Parts: sequence; C-alpha cells; structure tokens
Amino acid sequence: IPRVQQNEEKVSAFAKANLLRSKLQVYGGFRYNLLLSQFDDIQAGVAVAFSKKWRIRAEYVRDTPSFDGDSIFNIFNVEPYQEARLWYEHRLTRRWHIYARASVRLFGGGDPDAPLEDEQAIVEVDAGGGAGFVYYGKRMNVRADLYWQEGYGGRTLGMYGYYRHRVVRDILSLEGRALVAYWDDDLSVTPKGVTAGLGVGARLALGRYVAMHLLVEDNFGTYTKSDLRVFALLNFVWCKSGKCAAGEVTP
Repeated sequence: IPRVQQNEEKVSAFAKANLLRSKLQVYGGFRYNLLLSQFDDIQAGVAVAFSKKWRIRAEYVRDTPSFDGDSIFNIFNVEPYQEARLWYEHRLTRRWHIYARASVRLFGGGDPDAPLEDEQAIVEVDAGGGAGFVYYGKRMNVRADLYWQEGYGGRTLGMYGYYRHRVVRDILSLEGRALVAYWDDDLSVTPKGVTAGLGVGARLALGRYVAMHLLVEDNFGTYTKSDLRVFALLNFVWCKSGKCAAGEVTP
C-alpha cells in the first residue's frame, strides 16, 4: 500500500481504425496502474455511419477507480463497474453537432455487512443518459452536456460546459470549463448536496509534435469550500500523417 496521498504511475495505450471508407470505426484502449499492478481502465467501441449526417456508436467500459489525482470534474464511484453505452450522433451542419446517449452500469456491490463472497455475487444496476451539442468554429470549440444517472447508490444530475479559443493558430489555445452537479446518495455520509467546479487552462505548442498543457481547477459546494488543483503536462506525439500536432484533441 502506498504511503503517499497521491502517486500516479500509469501506462496507457489507445488505437483506432477506420474501415469501409470510414463508415465503420473500431477503437479501444487500456490504462495500467503500475503502483497497484492492475488494469484500472479498459475501453472498446464501434461506430457505424449510416450517412454523412448521423451515426450510432456502442461502447464498453470497465473502470476500477484508484482515487489518485484525477480531475475534480469526475464524479467518482467507490466500486469497480462495467458500463455499456449507446450513442446517437447527428451532424446538423459542418460546425454544429448534437448527440444523445444512454448507459447501463453494473456494479459488483451489495450489502457492506455481508460476507465477501456473497457481496461479490450481487450485481447492482445503474442507468443513465444525457444529451448535448458541440460547435466547431474557426477559432473556437464549444461543448455543453446535460446528464443523469440513477439506480445503485442514488441519483446524480449534472451540467458540464467547455470552451476553447485558439488565440494563435497551432501555437496557443486557451480554455475554460464549468460543472454543476446535484447528488442524492443512499450510501454516503454526505447524502445530498451540490458541487460546482471551474477550470481555466492553456496549451502552448513548443514544436510540431511537442506541447505544454496547463490546467488550474477549483471545486466547491455543500461540503467543500475549495479544492484547488494545478496540473501541468508536457505532451509528445509521434505521427506520420503530418496532421496531428501535439495536444490538438477534440474537447
């Protein structure tokens, strides 16, 4: 067991393939925690484009939370879970995209007072959904998302917003994030409350395949006055296409 409060030693990989003239997309990845010697995140998915305007995407995720410094914008789960997701994505115009999703989570939880073997045999179900839009501008990207989750553990309602502005093309970008969430928890000592988060960040290209990311986040709400985090990342990219500069990712 580590003796420090926060210690992240992880290796991750992700691959994506476009088939049938990009009408079929297959992707997947994993994250391995070297400190705990386990895979704490596994993801696989397939997307089928039925036209140039819309497509359906199905995903499978297995997550084992390790609670060691991920973003404050995540609503953490106490127990490992598996999740199946179904997405509908529609392209209204070249710049405006909308989407809707439904999900089902399966927890291996149960009565904490039950024997371990009995608790592991119990499967708890959690269902949810969400909807949102993305705008891709010449110099800015905007995303807004509403989500809902209910079942094992209680209910969560939330709203997330993201904004990125390219100040100097391919060199400097600024971004802002905001989240508001309400929870009604059946299992926690903090049964009800509201939490909010604000974040500002920047991306600076140091070369064609090298970028520096800086992110400052603060979280506050019913039970927390302030949780401040400063995060810096030096990003290297090895790319043969010539069109994937470091740090240029879709929000």
